[in-house]
Amino acid sequence: MVLCVVIGCSNGSGRDKDVSFYRIPKINTHRGPHDYELTKKRRDGFIAAIARDDLTEKVLENDRICSRHFILGKPADLYDDKKLDWLPTLHLGHSKGPELGKSVAERWERRRARRAS
Repeated sequence: MVLCVVIGCSNGSGRDKDVSFYRIPKINTHRGPHDYELTKKRRDGFIAAIARDDLTEKVLENDRICSRHFILGKPADLYDDKKLDWLPTLHLGHSKGPELGKSVAERWERRRARRAS
């Protein structure tokens, strides 16, 4: 059974069938300096958002973060670093940074729809 790594989140894969789980991003050292910097920035952002004192490499390798912590329900692609869900922002169990609400997601969706038409 997979449990969410975020403090205070009780989502688990055995009980919550409507919740998806995602790995904490790894740093990519094989695709050049641009990818290295981008993956390092993203991993550091995930670690800062989770904000746990006991995060070790073993925890980061094995634990997952659930879809509840992303506005649209899943993390954005690596190269979409301008999107809201590039990092987890919802229900993080601490007040160390701003928590974005559903209204932000709705505005973002309307903006995306306007650009598409």
